[in-house]
Amino acid sequence: MALHAATYKNSSVHGILLGSSTKGVIVVEDAVPVSHGAPTKPLVEISLGLVQAKSDHTIVGWYTAPELFSDSRPGPVALRMTANLATGTIEPTLIVLQNGPLSKCLGGEGKADGVLQAFGKDFGQQYLESVETAVQDGPKASRAVQEAFKDSTKLEDLEDHLKGPQHASWYPSSALSNLSL
Repeated sequence: MALHAATYKNSSVHGILLGSSTKGVIVVEDAVPVSHGAPTKPLVEISLGLVQAKSDHTIVGWYTAPELFSDSRPGPVALRMTANLATGTIEPTLIVLQNGPLSKCLGGEGKADGVLQAFGKDFGQQYLESVETAVQDGPKASRAVQEAFKDSTKLEDLEDHLKGPQHASWYPSSALSNLSL
């Protein structure tokens, strides 16, 4: 998620969260980059279909990094995408990357823990209720992202992939296979 946001630092980014859910606790095991900008319905449908066909994990939510540095809450596009993922079995989560902490983390100053904020449903049935968020092995994740950022690793999303054969890598991402997590 952090590399997706760093690759498109002047745009909002969106993606799918994969993982598992047990007793109301969602564990995110993978994140799949979908778009840099507002995703269209066909793009989302294609991405969901391809991810479901290629992954053994369950879709557990949506992630976004806002376009504006000062934004820390989910925007209407991310709220709509997350609400559309709701099924009878899993209540999805929405993760919003926090641009300030992300910038510090990429610069080697901060920790991965402050970069992500998860949101669940509030009383108005919107995904605006902050929920507890933790990054497993935060220092290791921070180092891997910082290393990739220093090496100018670019993460292509589905929007790039659909532009043609020069954009062959999407999911699973070959750019991420070299990271030492």
